[in-house]
This record gives sequence, structure tokens and C-alpha cells, in this order.
Amino acid sequence: MSENTKENYQQRLNDLNKNAKKKSVWESIDRPIRPLIYQMHRIGLRSRYCCCGFPYDKEEEPKSHSLDTYVQFYTPTKREEVVSFFTLCDVANQCGWRVELTFPGVWTVRYQQPGMMQNYWDKGNFERGIHSYELNLIHINKLTKNLEKIPSKVKEITIIDGNGDIKEKWGIDEWQVEPKQNHFINVEDVENKIVNI
Repeated sequence: MSENTKENYQQRLNDLNKNAKKKSVWESIDRPIRPLIYQMHRIGLRSRYCCCGFPYDKEEEPKSHSLDTYVQFYTPTKREEVVSFFTLCDVANQCGWRVELTFPGVWTVRYQQPGMMQNYWDKGNFERGIHSYELNLIHINKLTKNLEKIPSKVKEITIIDGNGDIKEKWGIDEWQVEPKQNHFINVEDVENKIVNI
């Protein structure tokens, strides 16, 4: 890694961590995928990490690392969460997404454009065209709209920052991204359009 690349990386990391304890995790969730995160929580699932998979205006961190759209979520433990999990698997499959076990306790629902990974591996980099975000955004919207049809399982939503798990629960002190504060959403406020997501 060149000195210039190291400096750029360190600056991006510093910017990401600046005032982390004063910010809500909601600010770190990519704006185009926030409605999907809300819908997943509303039906009883709990997200861990996510990425919309494409750059957008005023994003917190440039998408140099992402090739696809995904949401990691915790393995459901309560009966109603398990029902939501199987519902999500069915709906995601119908919408062109796939659900996969990431590692014990964590699943990922993922949309990937056809041939995207092969293109990346063949060329060694990922060049985006002006239209490259469109399929990802359409699939985010499609899954979100289908989850909207499922009745709410909770009245209040707490969204946590998965970076806190790595440092606090797993004890990995060298994790470089500082966790942000939990974000709380009242489902009734969203349904009554008092709060926008």
C-alpha cells in the first residue's frame, strides 16, 4: 500500500469515526436502503450491516468496497421472528434476491447483478457506468414494497450498529469503525406519516 493510499484510507476512517458516539446508526445506513431496513425490522427481523451497493449523493463512505446490495441480519430466535424469516426467504426469492447463511448467527439477504462478480474478478476492479445503480435500486424497491404487505410484528424498532457487536460482544479490539448510537422508530408514527423514513 503506497503512502498516499494509506493517508487516504486513514482520512476516510477518521471522517467515518468523527463524533461517532453523538451520531445515530440511522445516519450510517445508506439512504436508498433505509426503507428496506425499516420493513425488515417492522416484521420482526434485526439487521446487523447493510449496503445499497452503489454510490449516491452525500453518502457517508464512498462505495469502493461494494459489488452488491445486501442486508445482514441476526438469526431469528423467537417464534414470530422465525415465521418472518421464512416469509422473507420466500418474498426475497420471488424478487430476485437470495438468502444465505453468512456464519453462525448471521444471515444475509443479497441482490447481485448478473455477471457482476465475474466482471470484477476478470478486470481486477469495478468500473461503474451511469446506469449501473438502476437494477440494484429497482430490486431494493421491489423487496421493500413486497415486505410492506406483511403485517407488523412489532410496535417499536431498535436498530443497532453491528460494529458494536464486533468490539463489545466478540472482543475484537482492533475493529476500526466506531459504533454509533442505537436508532429508535415508532411503527405507528411511520404509518401515520408523523415520521418519514
